[in-house]
Amino acid sequence: MTTISTAPHAELAIAIRLADYMKAHNLEGPIEIGVSKASCYWCQQYLDFLHESLQPKLNIVNRATHGKCIDGWLIPDHPADIKRQMLDFVGDKMQAIFDLTNAHRCKSDSVPFDGLSSDEEMQLEINDRPLTY
Repeated sequence: MTTISTAPHAELAIAIRLADYMKAHNLEGPIEIGVSKASCYWCQQYLDFLHESLQPKLNIVNRATHGKCIDGWLIPDHPADIKRQMLDFVGDKMQAIFDLTNAHRCKSDSVPFDGLSSDEEMQLEINDRPLTY
């Protein structure tokens, strides 16, 4: 059995801590994150949301992203509004993947198993289900 451990990535922990410190001490300016590796796709999106929420007083500066989605990535609990934005973003990405997969499956030349509804009915069923997380 494979296990995946989860933890917030270092650049998020650093950015959140610095943003909290700067807000608590009424400081302004850029928050420059120096990490040895480029950020993953999820971290970069989180930092973009954090950056937008801190404008115009604070500015998050991050080197780059490699664009990969890393196993075990964990959304930080704080700040709550950024966590909600990130959950919505991830949910939208997942829904897009489900929709593409279903559209591809519906184009299959195989015959559905007995007892299943038609492809059109299955598409409606999938689209009507809300994504929960």
